[in-house]
Amino acid sequence: WAREGSVHALLSGNGQAAHDVGLVRGRPYAVLVAEAYDGPEPAPGDTGQRVQRVLDVLALQAAAYRPGCVTARSGQRLYVLVPAVDGERDPARTLLATARSVPRGVVFAGAGPVVSEPAELPASRDAAELVVRVLRERAARLTPAGAGSAVASYAEVAAEAAVLRLLDRVEPLWQETSGPVHAMLEHDRSHGARYGESVAAYLDAFGDTAAAARHLNVHPNTLRYRLRRARELFGVDLADPAVRFLAEIGLRLGPARPRS
Repeated sequence: WAREGSVHALLSGNGQAAHDVGLVRGRPYAVLVAEAYDGPEPAPGDTGQRVQRVLDVLALQAAAYRPGCVTARSGQRLYVLVPAVDGERDPARTLLATARSVPRGVVFAGAGPVVSEPAELPASRDAAELVVRVLRERAARLTPAGAGSAVASYAEVAAEAAVLRLLDRVEPLWQETSGPVHAMLEHDRSHGARYGESVAAYLDAFGDTAAAARHLNVHPNTLRYRLRRARELFGVDLADPAVRFLAEIGLRLGPARPRS
């Protein structure tokens, strides 16, 4: 437990904990974060026995992966410091693939970039956690039958990760403003309507009504009707580039993306 505490201290920016953790001076490391769930529909805060058993398996795999791997748990997450050898740029690649194959649970695992100094490990951890968030949000857009374990390095999801970082910065400002998209989403929340979901599918399909309708499992005329009503009721005119841009932001901040 003391060593796990030192790992968490190191990942929080306490470089002096590197000695207690046993890191090799001058060796680069990458941080891997694995988040485990008991079933296909992720429930944050799930720390049941099955989740803990999955984390047990992941910790054993990390220990056997290569000498110098160090692990620490936090709730339903396992943090792994993976040493890089011979100039590796992705030392956690094989361990990521192993995490994906763990049975009896769903695992989202992400690897941050390699860093050369202990003081840089928090940045690698932040990147790995962001990868896990990207994978979790991807899974949320799938049906339970289509969801499953997923892994990635930061480089593989850099664009989506950058969008999440930007949205985190934009969200407080979004909450302070109002407009057509706000009105549409508030109406959906209050009345159980699906205007936002319909607009999101249309935007995701780049304006291809037939493809968006298939994604929503509705007739194209139904989708056209919803889009027309969104314009008439709220002023969400998707022919206006500014409105499209605001809709993309608002829908990404809200739960309007349809499952596929």
